[in-house]
Amino acid sequence: MTVRTFPRASLLAALALTPLACEGPEGPPGDVGPEGPEGPSGSDGPTGPDGDPGDDAVFAGPGLELEITGADIGDDGVATATFRITDEDGLGLDKDGLITQGPVSASFVLAWLGEGDDERVGQYTAYTTREVTSEITGDTAVQASADQGGTFEPLEERGTYLYTFGTEIDVEDQDATHTVATYATRQVEGERYVANATYDFVPAGGEAKTRELVTQEACEACHGEGELEAHGGARRDFELCITCHSPQTWDPDTGNTVDMAVMIHKIHAGAELPSVQAGEPYKLIGFGQRVHDYSDVVYPQPIQNCESCHDGPDNDTHLMATTDNCSSCHDTTSFEDPPPDGMELHAGGPQPDDANCTVCHAAEGGLSGVRDVHYTPLTHPDRPVLTLDILEVSNTGQGESPELTFRVEESGEPRDIIAEPLDGLRATIAGPNVDFAYHDETVIQGNNAVGTLGPAGSPGEFVYSFDAADAIPTDAEGSYTIGMEGHLRFQGARIPAYSPTQPFAVTDDDALARRKVVSTEKCEQCHDTLAAHGGQRMNAQYCITCHNPTLANESGAPRPADREVFVESTDFRVMIHKIHAGQMLTQSYALGGFQFPSPDNPEGTQHVFNDLRYPAPLEDCSQCHEAGTYDLPLGPDFVDTVTLVRDCAVPGDDNYCEELNVVETFETPAETAACTSCHDSPATAAHAVINTTGAGDESCATCHGPGAAYDATEAHLP
Repeated sequence: MTVRTFPRASLLAALALTPLACEGPEGPPGDVGPEGPEGPSGSDGPTGPDGDPGDDAVFAGPGLELEITGADIGDDGVATATFRITDEDGLGLDKDGLITQGPVSASFVLAWLGEGDDERVGQYTAYTTREVTSEITGDTAVQASADQGGTFEPLEERGTYLYTFGTEIDVEDQDATHTVATYATRQVEGERYVANATYDFVPAGGEAKTRELVTQEACEACHGEGELEAHGGARRDFELCITCHSPQTWDPDTGNTVDMAVMIHKIHAGAELPSVQAGEPYKLIGFGQRVHDYSDVVYPQPIQNCESCHDGPDNDTHLMATTDNCSSCHDTTSFEDPPPDGMELHAGGPQPDDANCTVCHAAEGGLSGVRDVHYTPLTHPDRPVLTLDILEVSNTGQGESPELTFRVEESGEPRDIIAEPLDGLRATIAGPNVDFAYHDETVIQGNNAVGTLGPAGSPGEFVYSFDAADAIPTDAEGSYTIGMEGHLRFQGARIPAYSPTQPFAVTDDDALARRKVVSTEKCEQCHDTLAAHGGQRMNAQYCITCHNPTLANESGAPRPADREVFVESTDFRVMIHKIHAGQMLTQSYALGGFQFPSPDNPEGTQHVFNDLRYPAPLEDCSQCHEAGTYDLPLGPDFVDTVTLVRDCAVPGDDNYCEELNVVETFETPAETAACTSCHDSPATAAHAVINTTGAGDESCATCHGPGAAYDATEAHLP
């Protein structure tokens, strides 16, 4: 076996002859020179409205704030809206950019809000529309759109304008809520600023209603704060989006509706759509014939967790079953008899478009309540809640077998796991806490249990003595961490306990906890309940006890007898970056799944992550990381990340390798491993090699450290 480190001593000769890609640190500033002569006077400013050159010119700051202050629809069908635009400090802006720098472009939508027979809010219908003819089908769609042909009139206060719609408005219902929605942009010194606003009113007077089944905050939990955007980035507020994305609007190229209630369900369901799994991709074709294929979208939690998105005050409305809403996810269910090819007839038989689905599908209860059928075992109100608490860890010196005292509760009450054993209960020890390089798992209850378990006195409290084979390593130094995982079953599924962790001292006087890099709470903004490996391991701080830099995907990697295989790292800092980078990666990335390679299947189950779409800006590290945990340098105690190349030492039948041989071992320094997990091009790897000594010392912080020319922290700000 050959061990080849990356980068290591083999590079010393090359490094001696190769200049580093970055300059050294900047020297101290020199003495201040003498004051220069007074410069010439500047030119006159732009001509103001009163004709005097430059009198009204104002220096405005950056940013764009937008507020609609009123709206009206006259008896003659002329609609108007008053609005105000300012910089980030509230200074009124000149829309044309003559008095204040940076012209402002604004577009307006006017729509009315329907209402159901039960007075629930319905959907919008826009008065402002356009016709779009497909180059593919020749079909023409009348789509909700921004107003065309409108005019702007400046009012007395700078930044305040009256917009008169170009569309003649024939009011559908004087007592209905009407909404003006506006999106605006401003360009200043190469920076583009965007603002959206809406204004609700009733033409006949009275209190306006709102349609808020989904909140902006719910969307931004996954997509990032301020990062939800569409159509070139100018449309960002969900309240604006729903004024156009209504049942009246469809895509003439594909025939698919872009009604928000249907489109968003289908986009987020993506790869899980029955139609996609049957081989029919889900696509929309947008401006300029750009094809958007959502067939590979994987939602990061069970798609039936409706409340992850539907957390608005009108939540009960999303529980109202309709043929359109339900068939957006259940899109091979037909309400026609006979059903079209590839579809199945609705279990309740054919239904008209305006069917009263609530007869069978009430919000809750009844024959098949909407909320009831969307529960998962983890979200069901009757599920048991398992809790594990680590109380004490003793006998933790070098070579000693630890004793673990812990408490178990089920739904708030002590559980006697000796009388009623759990379906699975384990403990994991990892260390050292400066950067994990060792881990050992032991089974307390379940298959292959070892050690001794007994009561600890109080109800629900137990003491577990580790087997001698699971003793603390004799060469252990510093502090280590212990963590627990356990689960029971409900409705055939694993219901896990949150996995607690606790540091303990081996040779330290006091236990030093491992740094906290990512937050489970941040993970669960997208993942809801993060539970891996069959739904039994929770808590990112527990995951890292196994996913340390020395761990490669050996058991899951393919075992062919006829070729070499590169074995990827499952180091958490590498694996999680690569999984979330997905489509942005330049190299392939796959990990073996729970179904390991076998004689019947030498490749095993491989999860390929290159199609994964991360919903937020990938460079926004704060979406997952705790503050300050991605600064450089990392420090001298971090462990190198291990990857392998292996081939077959003993071939078996059907191209299955019975015994493996490690051909090469690569050890990548920590900073390089973390950065190249996303920036994975060969050029970036070469750059890292050049800037690392043969002893493994990385110079990344010279250029990418705090305050440096290419500060990594600044580059990854939201």
